[in-house]
Amino acid sequence: MADVATRQNSDRILDLQRAIAVTHKRSQRVYAAALLVSVAVAALGILAKLVPSTASAVSLTGALWTGAYAIVLSPWAPTPALIAALEDSLRLHRHQPGTLNKLDRYLHQRTHGMIGSLLWLIRSAAINAVLDGTEAITKKSLDVVEADITSQSPRPPAA
Repeated sequence: MADVATRQNSDRILDLQRAIAVTHKRSQRVYAAALLVSVAVAALGILAKLVPSTASAVSLTGALWTGAYAIVLSPWAPTPALIAALEDSLRLHRHQPGTLNKLDRYLHQRTHGMIGSLLWLIRSAAINAVLDGTEAITKKSLDVVEADITSQSPRPPAA
């Protein structure tokens, strides 16, 4: 078995780290764009107050943005398709397909429904699985992973 330093610098782990960096950067860009659109919609709300003839168009724009945000950018729901897609992307030799789908409620609870936190959790468990030689993710291996900062903070109360 190779030592930890050798495994950490393997091509496989380095490729995984590069993919993580790209995914993180894309996620940041999406949320920055969402913030800009939200500010623009808020500015349109002010315009509607000043120019009443624009109120209908502004209301429609706000409703469309609310729908798009709720569908695309809201916290993930523990859907089998999402978890199966993540699990399918794993390249762990001893991982049992379907393991993560059986843990859907656990994953949602651990991540507070945040996709970035879910990716962090699974990615960290996968890296640990490669480094320790188990090549599989289990509930026990997920328990060992410290949650990211987002899922450590208290969950906001439901409205």
